[in-house]
Amino acid sequence: MRLATKEKPVTLAVVGAVLALTTAYPLIRLLLAGFFTPIEGFTLAPLLQVVFQKATWTVLYNTVVVSLAATAISSILGITLAWLVVKSDLPCKSVINIATLLFLFLPPYVHGLAWLQLWGPVGWFNQLASFIAGKKIVLWNVYGLDGTILLLGLLHYPFVYMTTATALGNIPPEEEEVAFTYGVSRSRVVRRVTLPLALPGIAAGSILAFVSSVGNFGIPALVALPAGKILLTTYIFQQVVGFSSISFARVSLLATLGAMLAITGMMVQNLFLKHQHFTVLTKKTAPLYYSLGRVRIPLAVFLYSFLACATIAPLIAMFLNSLLPAYGVPLTLETITLKNYRFILADLNATRRAIATSFILAGGTTLITIPLSFVVARGIAEKRSKFYLWVDRLGTIPYTLPGTVLALAVILAWVDPWIPIPIYGSIVMILLAYIARFFTLAARNLTAGFAQLNPSYTEVARVLGIRPWQCLWKISLPLLRPNIQNAALLVFITALTELTVSSLLWISGSETIGVTIYNLEAAGYTTYSTAFATLVVLFFGVFFLLLKRTRLQTFLPGR
Repeated sequence: MRLATKEKPVTLAVVGAVLALTTAYPLIRLLLAGFFTPIEGFTLAPLLQVVFQKATWTVLYNTVVVSLAATAISSILGITLAWLVVKSDLPCKSVINIATLLFLFLPPYVHGLAWLQLWGPVGWFNQLASFIAGKKIVLWNVYGLDGTILLLGLLHYPFVYMTTATALGNIPPEEEEVAFTYGVSRSRVVRRVTLPLALPGIAAGSILAFVSSVGNFGIPALVALPAGKILLTTYIFQQVVGFSSISFARVSLLATLGAMLAITGMMVQNLFLKHQHFTVLTKKTAPLYYSLGRVRIPLAVFLYSFLACATIAPLIAMFLNSLLPAYGVPLTLETITLKNYRFILADLNATRRAIATSFILAGGTTLITIPLSFVVARGIAEKRSKFYLWVDRLGTIPYTLPGTVLALAVILAWVDPWIPIPIYGSIVMILLAYIARFFTLAARNLTAGFAQLNPSYTEVARVLGIRPWQCLWKISLPLLRPNIQNAALLVFITALTELTVSSLLWISGSETIGVTIYNLEAAGYTTYSTAFATLVVLFFGVFFLLLKRTRLQTFLPGR
């Protein structure tokens, strides 16, 4: 039985104020825009149009089907890789760690473009197949809902992988060894003991994958829309393009439908875990390993080949493109050049501004969201009140919305604010949008950690008269260190390479890395944009290798 403690009013006020300022206020302004137009005032016309249009329900159906199918792929892949890394003797596990973490900060639109080059109608693989067959054939066309499902599943499996790996690593080996003493088979121990105990991490990662699929814009726009398949994010974008007072009202109502999908997923997760108990997180010990036997080497070759095609191949293609003097020029020893990197590093003034701005925003977002989500996750775990549960649900909404819609909500909130805070057009406005958007990334990780936290240590400490802050500092924080590091890593990386929100909120002098890369690509300077993106990838590669050699490496599971 957990000892519930009454939260201090100051803490409640701070949490409520931050979420109200960053999330509730912009969303209220956006929702009200669905019922108030400058010409007609209050009107139900936009709502009636949204409800009675057949296209609305077709789009919702496509979105739900694609998101659920993509989540299934993400979950299967993430859980499998996490189990192999944490619980098996698979060789060279660091390959999976590095490949998966590289996947996190590869921008979705870059990932989508790379896959179009691989599996488009005239992509590399289809061209190779046509050359071998002696006639034009298409093995598989990535355009359509099937390609969208596959790409979204691959794009979001790192969420499931990281949360599941952390949960599996938290399981003490004696939990499984007890079952073995009774002669239970290994497969049954995995099904009946290991995976159920890791369920909080699996559920947290799966919900993140589902929410991310609902709110993703880049992949549906690149892969589904050209095939005539429309999802919620691209449908909203089409409404924004035809901007008018009535279309803006439709945008706000459609965005509300997306938020309802995410909240529904959150409620299903909470109901699923409500009556379960997963309190296994105790003093850190080495997890129990399983031998893969004769399939060890063949399985490793298969997995690393798959990861090479899914993650490394797009990076290689991007790097090779950055060495060309101009897009479309054949790559030979004579055409290879480093002038694109020289331009990015020495001649482009926006590079330094973008790097500085992105690091300030990513660092500030991480420093604010981690303590905030820690308090919320702790409140949910100790069941103090429904306040934190609703804060958690509210904080999920901005991540489900297309970035352009969230940016419009922020603009609407601060261009003519109800609250007299003059931040419109400043970097502070982008920071508030980032906090709203990435809060749920941290909250999902920390909520899963608290669900596994063994309360006995804290209960004994309180009975002995140890102060709550001492219990928090000496017991809870050390045990939750992997979850905190995972949360900080996810928030920092996604904020550092964010594009869709900042693309509408930035002003001259406050460009971000994502905005600068996108502006170069949109202007036709593909070799410059790929050079900048390659430098970002190289930076994170070195960053992770350095972390691997320090004590701050627990977010990288395995050995």
